[in-house]
Amino acid sequence: MPLPARTRTAIHAARLARPAVRRKRPTVLTWGLGADSTAEILMFLNDPVAHGLELDLSDLVIVHAVTGDEFSDSLSFADRLVLPLLRAWRVRLVQICRGGPRDADGVLVLDDSRAPRRIHAASPWRLSDELRTAGTVPMLASGQRRCSIRFKGWVLDTWAAHEFGTETFRRVIGYHADETGRALKDSAIQDQLNTAAGRIICEPDYP
Repeated sequence: MPLPARTRTAIHAARLARPAVRRKRPTVLTWGLGADSTAEILMFLNDPVAHGLELDLSDLVIVHAVTGDEFSDSLSFADRLVLPLLRAWRVRLVQICRGGPRDADGVLVLDDSRAPRRIHAASPWRLSDELRTAGTVPMLASGQRRCSIRFKGWVLDTWAAHEFGTETFRRVIGYHADETGRALKDSAIQDQLNTAAGRIICEPDYP
């Protein structure tokens, strides 16, 4: 079922508008609703300055890529225990998703607020829709998380290009302590993207 027009904003690469110049480098924390990225949120709220943030957290943006297939208990936990903290601190939370099966369908902003009330459970094109259409299951081969790339990585990168333009930002990802290999791979990929762009798009950080 299509989402109400008032709850979404389509983002298309051909229509990207550059944002106003900011005073300092922003920090983007990608929140997958899991234990590791949620722990990072709590760390930042507890001591912003120690983690390179402004005391009022005005330079922090938390971004959640909605796949449409999160566990109900994860959604409930976030709504009941995390969102009240974000509202209290006035932390900006942006919820985004794929607009459809094609990249040309763009990215939808489901919510962009400093007083979020709920995590969106649905999206126009869910991960499960894509898997059913392709007649397959989530793919994890040779270290490649293809579903994550299409429903999280691409969505986050497209949103960031719109939000920051040519401005450098810090990207924080919550990897588990035993996932150093993933963190190193992510850094290597970002280094390649920075080199290809001829500038620092973003600086990965794994607290």
